[in-house]
Amino acid sequence: MAQRVLWLVIFTIVSVLGAGPTPTWAAPPTSALSVTTDYRWESLPSRQPPNGQFSAPRALTKTLTLADLGYTKDETLQGISATRSYTINWPDAWDVRPGNAFTVEFKHSPVLERYSSLAVDWNGVRLGSILLTPENADGGSLRVSIPEDQINKGYNQLRIVLYMGIHEDRCEDPNNPATWATIQSSSFFDLSYDLAVPQANLGDYPAPILDNSGLIENSLTYVIPDDATIAEMNALALISAKLGQLAAWRTLTFQVLNETEFAALAQPAGDVMYVGQADRLKVLRSRQFPFVTVDGQQIRLKSEDNVQVAPSSGVLWMQNSASDATAVEMVVTGPTDDGLLTAARALASAAVYPRLQGQLGVVLQTPQPSLEDEEFKQVITLEELGYQDETASGTRQQSLNFIIALPMQWQVLTEASLDLHFAHSKLLHQQKSSLTVSINGSPIGSILLDNENADDGHSRFIIPARQLKIGENRITVTTSIELIDNYEDDEECDEEYIAEAWVVVFSDTRLNLPGGPAMLTLNLADYPFGFIGRPNLSDLAFVAPASPNLTIANAIAGIAGRIGRAAEGDTLAPRVITPDQADTSIQTPYQILVGAPKENSAIARLNPLLPLPFEEGSNNPEPNAQIARILPPNGSTGYVQAAMTADGKPRLVVTGSDSQGVEWAAKALTDPALMRDLNGDLAILDADGSITTAYIHKPAAPAPITPPPQSEPSTPRWVAWLAGGLFLVTLVLLLLIAASEFINRRKAEKSHESPTL
Repeated sequence: MAQRVLWLVIFTIVSVLGAGPTPTWAAPPTSALSVTTDYRWESLPSRQPPNGQFSAPRALTKTLTLADLGYTKDETLQGISATRSYTINWPDAWDVRPGNAFTVEFKHSPVLERYSSLAVDWNGVRLGSILLTPENADGGSLRVSIPEDQINKGYNQLRIVLYMGIHEDRCEDPNNPATWATIQSSSFFDLSYDLAVPQANLGDYPAPILDNSGLIENSLTYVIPDDATIAEMNALALISAKLGQLAAWRTLTFQVLNETEFAALAQPAGDVMYVGQADRLKVLRSRQFPFVTVDGQQIRLKSEDNVQVAPSSGVLWMQNSASDATAVEMVVTGPTDDGLLTAARALASAAVYPRLQGQLGVVLQTPQPSLEDEEFKQVITLEELGYQDETASGTRQQSLNFIIALPMQWQVLTEASLDLHFAHSKLLHQQKSSLTVSINGSPIGSILLDNENADDGHSRFIIPARQLKIGENRITVTTSIELIDNYEDDEECDEEYIAEAWVVVFSDTRLNLPGGPAMLTLNLADYPFGFIGRPNLSDLAFVAPASPNLTIANAIAGIAGRIGRAAEGDTLAPRVITPDQADTSIQTPYQILVGAPKENSAIARLNPLLPLPFEEGSNNPEPNAQIARILPPNGSTGYVQAAMTADGKPRLVVTGSDSQGVEWAAKALTDPALMRDLNGDLAILDADGSITTAYIHKPAAPAPITPPPQSEPSTPRWVAWLAGGLFLVTLVLLLLIAASEFINRRKAEKSHESPTL
């Protein structure tokens, strides 16, 4: 008993003395994953004729390969029956002529039986076919003519149909890997067309300036007064931003000339837009317009019923070009600067377009930007890309292809998603029919086709960021279809069962792209999303010199057009302000400063915060140990710099040593080839197309989370007192136990010594 008590006491003392605080360790922070995207830029034919030297439509031809249309890879089709579909959008600016053709170039399995064949359909009409024989296994071609009455302006579908087998009875070959054929991306269209004479109707705007097809390059020449003002720069920014948004995946370039330069052109070609306050536009005096009355030194604008236009009202006019039968001229003006901006805001608001009709439009008021446009949604539907509902018909494997071109500003930084809307025949076998979605040849998901999704199927496919690239992206929907048991006759496997076996992909299928800067610190690679706030651009301002020149005008028009491609909302509202307004404008916390430092005082005031500051009163940068100093051959250098104000507002500075340097810097924000190379907070352009980037104000790395220094554990005083008390209690108990045992032993000894009676 005594031993048990002793061990219990000892265990208690050891437990108390050994107890202490347990150190806690914080997990180290996880590293951020950076994604690099690639893109491919394709040159496209212009809507304007060669040299622009003609006054009537001309017959033209153009050769375009499947690669030019975005189908950049050869495609191999397998199975005894397979199809591929391709889309071509015929431009509104082209009138169809006879002589159109398509040549398909192919290879195929050398062991195919001679009954194997390839056929070409156009908009559902069979144009021709060819047998797949050993003679053309290593390379063959089929050329088919496309009747002009079968070509639609806008959407057209080319379909290649393959019928293959390696046995006399091809029913033995449904899954044989030797049944294959490859459609080569070098297959090409020979297109024949006239340049159409456009209809001058404001109700069609943005047509014909912006064509419905991605096959041609759209371009617009702005003509402004020789002494252009900030209001006229603002009008350029408004119009360019909206046209950039409407262009979406299509190419669109801007050029700004003053009236003197434009008048010096021998024979102007292409679409032209005159932008300026009425009294400053010389063209309104030198040419006759039905809405203009010249009253001495003053220009009076009038409506169709001969009523003078109010000072705050804007005037829009469209007519066919006098020097280019394939182009139009537009006038955007007003009696005052306020009137001019009213006209420009009308072209910056899609809500106004349905109200415009005919050649003349007098705008009294325009809608304000929506307060709901607070976040970027980044949603693209197939319909917006020119696709209609697409159907894959027939059993076995069929495919539908969709091309989505992502401009540079659509930065996919995290996973995207495809919301596929589809339907299919209820005669499909529910365990043997499936649908697979691929992005650029890599599968991203598959689903079964069953009765639950037959009538109105919806499925979301997650797309990893690495799967998408800047430029052309191909979405392929592949269906593997089998009909219900006993529906197909094995002895009649040649039947394609097109009427019974089908899957349709609806045009409201949408691609959801997350947008936003890649990191919380400023980085030129995040242009434009890192430098704009609201998607309608209502909190964005261009800060321009009070007396802007043509270099400034071209920079603002080009950058606004490029940023417009990232904008959302019916009404866009960027502004142009002077340097004096830059620090006091609370409505535009996002600002892009344009011009040489000596011309734009806002840049000089921001100088201490710039990655590469400029010498006081100079356009030359201060020496920086991180940057090499090179004397450019022609003395010009451009700079694009990202800076953050003291209150955390981003600034993008587009500047240079002179006008040419500013022009090069602006090009870095408009040319996709240069935009791809933007990175860090500083870009230096020593020549046209030459760009060097650096990170001067590198983002501070997060402080490592380390545990506090650990000292030797010390015993608290109360623990010592408790241990001492327990020791004394134990000692007393031991003494009592020892005394008790001694007394008991003495009693036992005495009992043994007593005599027995």
